[in-house]
Amino acid sequence: MKPYVIKSGDTKEPLTLQLTDFNGIPDLTGCKVDFKMSTTYFESVINQSAEIVDVASGLVKYQFSSTETSQAGYFYAAFEVTFPDFRKQSFPQSGYLKVQINKSLKNEKGQD
Repeated sequence: MKPYVIKSGDTKEPLTLQLTDFNGIPDLTGCKVDFKMSTTYFESVINQSAEIVDVASGLVKYQFSSTETSQAGYFYAAFEVTFPDFRKQSFPQSGYLKVQINKSLKNEKGQD
């Protein structure tokens, strides 16, 4: 899986994923989805609600804030689904989503 790559401060493109497991696309009806992101040392950076874009296709997304993308670096991420019966499942099931935030260029005033 290719890493999600942006520059620090970028917020336009959400991170999206089509959820699949060993049985195909899970039924997201009545589910809650969270987005979790950690440093490569597994220090939590983000633990926020994500959006279900399409229940039938299992498509979810997380829209970053400028604060969340201010720190350049490499991160691990996953979407955690809580089903109506309170069972939880993380996606992707194998490995992690890789997020790479590159430093942005400085403007004339020396700011990002």
